[in-house]
Amino acid sequence: MHGENIELDFITKDNISKIWEYLNKKGALTFKIFYLHYTLGVTLKEISENLEMNENSVKTILYRTIKEIKKNFGKRGEENE
Repeated sequence: MHGENIELDFITKDNISKIWEYLNKKGALTFKIFYLHYTLGVTLKEISENLEMNENSVKTILYRTIKEIKKNFGKRGEENE
């Protein structure tokens, strides 16, 4: 996906809206980073410049949140109870 080869293939269509809702609850910054990167294809470098953040901070937010999504939604994107 757009630069980094992040394994998000576990996300099913049924769970995409749940995951975006989860991201929205994480806060505006996290949601914005995911939206810009995965929906609009903006590079992490461009995101960091636009948000006036260190690129490593953007990467950290992105990768930690991906890890949380995998944990909370399981291997196949199914929400864990």
